[in-house]
Amino acid sequence: SVASGAGPGSASTGSAAAGSGDAGSADVAPVVSTLDPAAAQALVEAWLAAQNGGDFAAYSALYAEKFAGIKRVGARTWIFDRAGWMKDRQRMFKAPMKVAVKDITITGSAAAASVMFVQTYTQGRFRDEGPKSLVVVKTPGGYQIAREEMLHSAHSPAPTTTGLTPYLVHTIDNVTRFFVDEVSDEAGRGALGKVHQEDSYLYVVADASKTADGKAWQGRVIKVLDASGAFCEVPVTQVDLVSGGYPHFGVFEEWKGDPAAEPPTKPATEREKSAHIWAMRLPYLAVAVATSACRAPVLAIPVAATLHPFPRVAASTEHHDLALAAFRTLEEWQGLQKEFVTDHDGQGTWDPDAKSVTFSDGMRTFVVVHTQAGHGCGEFFGSLAAVFEIKGQKAVLLGTREDFEPTMIVGVEGETGVHVVGESAGWDIPAGIFEFGAAPQHDLAEPLTFPVHDGC
Repeated sequence: SVASGAGPGSASTGSAAAGSGDAGSADVAPVVSTLDPAAAQALVEAWLAAQNGGDFAAYSALYAEKFAGIKRVGARTWIFDRAGWMKDRQRMFKAPMKVAVKDITITGSAAAASVMFVQTYTQGRFRDEGPKSLVVVKTPGGYQIAREEMLHSAHSPAPTTTGLTPYLVHTIDNVTRFFVDEVSDEAGRGALGKVHQEDSYLYVVADASKTADGKAWQGRVIKVLDASGAFCEVPVTQVDLVSGGYPHFGVFEEWKGDPAAEPPTKPATEREKSAHIWAMRLPYLAVAVATSACRAPVLAIPVAATLHPFPRVAASTEHHDLALAAFRTLEEWQGLQKEFVTDHDGQGTWDPDAKSVTFSDGMRTFVVVHTQAGHGCGEFFGSLAAVFEIKGQKAVLLGTREDFEPTMIVGVEGETGVHVVGESAGWDIPAGIFEFGAAPQHDLAEPLTFPVHDGC
């Protein structure tokens, strides 16, 4: 499995086996209070108006005192507390900007609702677009933003890899599944299981064997590959829907109940907890397979498909030095170094613990350099990874992104780009398949994304 915890600390949830449901047939709707969609829409409109109107005072009034912000631009990531976010935003407000959103969705409860949309931001000659998440909480002053995160920023062309995309394998509660895609049609799904905790994420699983998508996968055979590229063909054993994330701290408080409140509230039931976690994102269709005859699988592909593996090999000092030297000339690295020295009085380089991992089939050799330093939220934070192909005495850049621990690299016939499988250091992505093309760019091909609603 390539599962990895990347979120905040754990919390007691009274967890049980993810596949077990409450007694009875279908689950009921959550009885925890829900956010008024009109209120959320009004908050987003006020947020847009403040930015497009250049009104920083109105903008800052929309943010809760306990706040965490994650900013992404290309491969760069910044983690801010409220003071750091406002300092960064104040610079942004010095020039006119245009912010637009589309595809708004609202989930969660009144304690902490998630507002998702696609944002387009334009300022001068800079323009980027990508999915953004706002966590909205109810405060004595009304609804405010407790967390804001740009999930992925795209301001360059798409990668050159266009063929087969493998399925990512992930293990939850000792069940190995490959994740196909998120689904919006849940007709026919079974009752929600109890909340299960794996690393720093909370998950809920529901049987999907009677859904249209689930029926299409039953009885099939799939090919799974381990990190070396060795494969075996295995039967599908069950089909589930999986949702999850890490709620805002206010949700955990709400779950405790408050007999002194007006009116008094009772502790949340297991069913109510499951319903809240389920609503944090659209569920994934996750297909379980029998893996007893296989080593720990990392990827799954159709039986008729083929991938070319580049196994992990012992790193040579020459290749490490070439790649590390190239890594430290990158614009993203230089920006982090300047911030480390100028804003945080850092000494030396910001990445003293940078690591490299080498993959090769004997013909082509790739080196992934990756590192992460600091914690953000008012302190320095640096996170960067780069994939290089070694060509003679040069390390040629294929792409950059946030730090991740590479597990394997595979190629698709007819393509010059590669798929890099890895465990992500990002809060919302425990693991992913990252595409790196022949040009210096990357994209998230198949990230496994579970929202994290807490932060600083």
